[in-house]
Amino acid sequence: MKIGKFSTYIPALLSLVFGLAAALIIKIKFGQNIPVLFIHIDIASLLIFVSVLVSLTFFLYLRLSVKQAARARALLNHEKEEHKQFLMRLDHELKNPLSAIKTANTYLDQLAGDIKPKRSQADFQKSLTQIGALTERINRLILDLRKLAELETYEIELMHVNIHQLLEQLAADASTNPAGANKEMILSLPSAPWQLPDLYTDGDLLYLCLTNMLDNAMKYTPENGNIEIRAYENRESIFIEIADSGIGIPVEELDKVWGKLYRAKNSRGVSGNGLGLSIVETIMRRLGGKCDIRSQEDKGTVFTLELRKQKPALLD
Repeated sequence: MKIGKFSTYIPALLSLVFGLAAALIIKIKFGQNIPVLFIHIDIASLLIFVSVLVSLTFFLYLRLSVKQAARARALLNHEKEEHKQFLMRLDHELKNPLSAIKTANTYLDQLAGDIKPKRSQADFQKSLTQIGALTERINRLILDLRKLAELETYEIELMHVNIHQLLEQLAADASTNPAGANKEMILSLPSAPWQLPDLYTDGDLLYLCLTNMLDNAMKYTPENGNIEIRAYENRESIFIEIADSGIGIPVEELDKVWGKLYRAKNSRGVSGNGLGLSIVETIMRRLGGKCDIRSQEDKGTVFTLELRKQKPALLD
């Protein structure tokens, strides 16, 4: 069992014990032959002192252990609640399209005996299209869940990553994405007095993280809106931001958007499964970085990644 903060008391206790032992040794060995030093302690007093010391030590140990156990229980309860909420959202995400598929399938069975060929053919094709779209939605959800699970055990491959080249590639790929049509894409990178230094990180994972952030920005930004990809540095870190002029996120939901399958109330009308930001959070945790979000409803959102310039403490 870990003793947590109790370890901070060990040097003081050891010093006290060693001091008593040294005093006893000097007393026994030299007796009254050292006029400058006179130590007198009887066995009964020593036993009382040691008993009090042991009792105090045991009390502090138990107190800290109880606090640590309480923190562990609180963390476990929080994780259980998050897992429960995740399962409820997963049930919702799967149940709705499956119910629609069943309804469409029932309708197809009815159309099979329809005596109006033209009407039957059009309705038949409409139901088939609906089933295809819903099946694809479930398939994307399963793939994203699998991707999220794989990210937890993915073997990190560190390399020197040129941030300028990575973000230029990100912007170039976004320009071919239909979701970015009729939206102004702005790339802002420092050039004076120098460019950003390379990062020692996993370039593929970082690119996947940025892609999810940018997809989010394009999805929730209306036509003629703006999306900015920008980066800057301080002494310790490099910051990458993706900002948009989209629908924004209600302030009371900002802390919830990183949760698996969570979607803000004002985004329910846009296609998606709520796993994109969970993937971002998982990648940044594994890369030893941080992610943050600032947003105002009906004005836009800023996603920020912070990555240390020095070699990161990666999550194994």
